[in-house]
Amino acid sequence: MFQRNDKFFHMSVTVVNITAIVFAALCLAFGIVAMVVGGITLGMYPLGSVGAILLSILSTAIGLLGCFLYWLFARLILSHICDVKFIRNKTYDESNTDLIDYYDPPRQPVAEQTDSVAQLREWKRLCDDGIIAKEDFERKKEEILQSANDRKNA
Repeated sequence: MFQRNDKFFHMSVTVVNITAIVFAALCLAFGIVAMVVGGITLGMYPLGSVGAILLSILSTAIGLLGCFLYWLFARLILSHICDVKFIRNKTYDESNTDLIDYYDPPRQPVAEQTDSVAQLREWKRLCDDGIIAKEDFERKKEEILQSANDRKNA
């Protein structure tokens, strides 16, 4: 139902990443060219070639900082949009599999418990909420059942 909207979101994330990388590369290239040109033209700046090189390093650092801040704020806005999309999908019973690339699930969402049934319920809830994939749930279910059988047979 929301595939068209989500395609625009995926494209926006890609565009933000690419433009940040391109602008950072341009800032570095400009800084290198400015240092070379500043080193060649000795008398152009009041402090001589050292002043020209320091000025080019400073302008490059400011440009890179600007690129980083652009990327940071754009990703912050896009992560907010992603959260809204998670809520939207939950409201309309849609799958979140397209957005799972933008969500970093906890490494061990279920604490080590001795009760296998509680673990299975928790993993099932995560699967039903769309936080983990069905394949991950099935794999974890087999692990839990196997460890329960091992404890039972020991």
